[in-house]
Amino acid sequence: GPKRPLLPWVEKSRPQMEAPGTSCASAIAFDSSLSLSAAVGGELPQPSYRDDLCPGSHFSGLYGPGEMGDGGVHWLRLTDIRPDEYLDLHACGFDSDIYVFEGSSCESLSLVACNGDTLADDPIYQKCSVIYDSTLRSFELSADQEYYVVIGGWKGSTGPVNVTASYRPKPPSQPPPSPPPSLPPYPPNEAPLPPSPPSPPSPPAPPSPPFHG
Repeated sequence: GPKRPLLPWVEKSRPQMEAPGTSCASAIAFDSSLSLSAAVGGELPQPSYRDDLCPGSHFSGLYGPGEMGDGGVHWLRLTDIRPDEYLDLHACGFDSDIYVFEGSSCESLSLVACNGDTLADDPIYQKCSVIYDSTLRSFELSADQEYYVVIGGWKGSTGPVNVTASYRPKPPSQPPPSPPPSLPPYPPNEAPLPPSPPSPPSPPAPPSPPFHG
């Protein structure tokens, strides 16, 4: 016979699962390399644009539907966090934007780094066949924070993209300068003179001649 419909309370009890990568909560675990087939719809914390973090890189930012970049984004959760090394990120596939959010949870994220277009003199620029790829160099991470890498597009552009993360060691820190030599407690021009050697004893006086009367 025909299937009986589910009771209303059963239908309401089913949780609505978010598509992977559409939000911070459903971010895709990411450590070194990931190929994404196409950008997906999603939202970012408000606001998600700080030009002072990546000036001149043609980073458009994504505020929300109908504003600036009404397109999809990929949420990636960085699982390999190395505070003692520099992190480099690269997105190659379409006219992409890179966002990096930092926080102790999904409810307390702040945009801390971004990039719109890779610089032409960057060696990785020649390795991507698509112009307007995105690169983030020398990002420093904290051990007590979570990091989310979000891939968006210039004013909502979407498309397939390959995202790579690589670490490189930080240069060794320079040793602190040696302290200056300690100075005497008195100015050099007022240094006390060394004690004079004791004077030799005076020779005894010769005996007086006898007196003749």
